[in-house]
Amino acid sequence: MKNNAPTSPGLYELHLTDGRIEYPKGTSQIFYIGSAKNLRKRLLDHLSKSSKNNGIKRLIMEKSCVFRYLQVHKGWIREEKSFYNLFVTTFGAPPVCNHVSPKGEER
Repeated sequence: MKNNAPTSPGLYELHLTDGRIEYPKGTSQIFYIGSAKNLRKRLLDHLSKSSKNNGIKRLIMEKSCVFRYLQVHKGWIREEKSFYNLFVTTFGAPPVCNHVSPKGEER
């Protein structure tokens, strides 16, 4: 998984291969939405023992998970905010491991 992630910028989601998570308006396999200037580095950050998001660490260790990404060379932070907002509108809550709403501004 980590060797297939590109070093380019983009947005990504982490989701369960099997099983679904209950949200107020339905179920989804997605448990985290993010963006990064370097997708491979960000994935490696999530997989490291020093990762600060305990929810992601727990799910990655206990379940079969997938890192799905979309390369976006300009505006990836705005795209993350749009994808995040669509998720919240559709399912009635943010993904369970997203503790902070994305800012939606370019870095």
